[in-house]
Amino acid sequence: MRSILGCPVHFYAMEKLIYTSARSIWQIINIQQAKHDYPFVASTPNVGDGDGASAGTKLSKCGLAGGFSFPILSTFTLKNPEGKDMYYLYMIRDPNRIDELIEPKIQWHVKDYKSWTKEYREQVPYGIDPTDYEFFKRTGVFFVGINDFKKCFSDFA
Repeated sequence: MRSILGCPVHFYAMEKLIYTSARSIWQIINIQQAKHDYPFVASTPNVGDGDGASAGTKLSKCGLAGGFSFPILSTFTLKNPEGKDMYYLYMIRDPNRIDELIEPKIQWHVKDYKSWTKEYREQVPYGIDPTDYEFFKRTGVFFVGINDFKKCFSDFA
């Protein structure tokens, strides 16, 4: 990857981070973004899954198309009214943006109205409404919490 991009690349395989906490992984990626490194994550399909977004596409454990890389647009926290960090999230984009988007089978997906309270929606970076399904379909932007991150992706760089 370094030879393609012409810059240093840090690669992390999730299987080697088995004892690393979800929050520590979030902090690694958050630091990368602060240094203007733009991390990507890769999804791996489950063996035997056949119900994909298109013929032959296998899905990851989270319902994402497997075998693709996804840019991480932002890492951010959602705070309670007292200002305490409650949830650590990733804003990620699916560059494939297919018409029949498969909704990730995770908390914080676009139709998870129970989690996306008005207070939390207002804290999302760039003024994005995480419950706007048309925006979700048009841009491929979706959200993943730290507890689902290792389940959804095989590695990141």
